[in-house]
Amino acid sequence: MTEVTMHALLEMLEGDREIVEVLRELEVVAVDCESFGADQVECALVARTLMRELDVNPPGIDIILRMRSQMLAMQRQMGELFAALRRAQGEKPTEGR
Repeated sequence: MTEVTMHALLEMLEGDREIVEVLRELEVVAVDCESFGADQVECALVARTLMRELDVNPPGIDIILRMRSQMLAMQRQMGELFAALRRAQGEKPTEGR
């Protein structure tokens, strides 16, 4: 996904400008930002679900988005670690087989 304009983001959010304002307050997006990357769009959609469907307040959204980001980073790191282990096992002859 390439950059998304404010207009396109608002369409995805069904015109809910409050979500964008909350993300600006939480510094997920810059105050003067008029285009958004895939990660920011995903955060906006998650924030919308949290606010509108689960009635989570902005501080709760902040915590959830940060934890989500950390979990995704950890998942990527684990994938890299497993790939490195597979490569290392492929380089060594297996013993006992």
